[in-house]
Amino acid sequence: MSTEEISKPTNIKNHIRQLIANNQTEEALQALLNATEGEALLNFHNEGVVLAARFNQYEEDRRLGIADYDDLARTQIKINLALLDLAGKLPSAETVQQSKKKPGIRESKLKRYVLRFMVASKVLILGFLFILWDAGGFTDDQFIGTATLLVPLFTAYTVLMVRDTAKYRYVGIAPETAEMLVTHRFKWMAYFTLLGYTLAIALVLYLKPPGILDYKQMSGMLTLVETGIGVYVGEIVFALFKKSK
Repeated sequence: MSTEEISKPTNIKNHIRQLIANNQTEEALQALLNATEGEALLNFHNEGVVLAARFNQYEEDRRLGIADYDDLARTQIKINLALLDLAGKLPSAETVQQSKKKPGIRESKLKRYVLRFMVASKVLILGFLFILWDAGGFTDDQFIGTATLLVPLFTAYTVLMVRDTAKYRYVGIAPETAEMLVTHRFKWMAYFTLLGYTLAIALVLYLKPPGILDYKQMSGMLTLVETGIGVYVGEIVFALFKKSK
């Protein structure tokens, strides 16, 4: 049976039952997590993550020998029964298809998109500044001064994003992989705010070479953009990436 066929709700139920019958609890858990990665099955995925955490604790107790055989056997039976019950509740393919109209987006996915956008916008803005300088729109001192002004604005956000990405760099079964959905309203607000922030900076830079703004006015406008729009970018970034310990 192919991976695509196994991933269908009916087949995944049978596949999980077969793995448990073969005493392959870890493989059954991983099969469930893989089959429920989509937003439509996020609740099942999160319940599977909780079961995975219990199984990891069971494995650690068994390896360290801090629980007797009967306790370990009962724990494994409970995990297997809970896994079978969860697999049995998986919706039909028709129900999953109908639920494709998702109420939101996974926070981890939105984080990836925001990080990529911020890195891309940073590269594009600095590249645009370089083109303007190369065309004679900025003196060397103005180029360096503007770059010195722009880089910290982006770096303050991207450092926080990269730190969050590094924190959750592992793959596999872990309770930290459980997550909630972020509303589409917040998603689009984040996208438009980031886009507006980037375009506003590009526009201010563009107005300098033809003399519409002198260097002092341009620097003031960049500060205004940071104050007027950057504060909202900061709120979005901190809401997504700065978590309390």
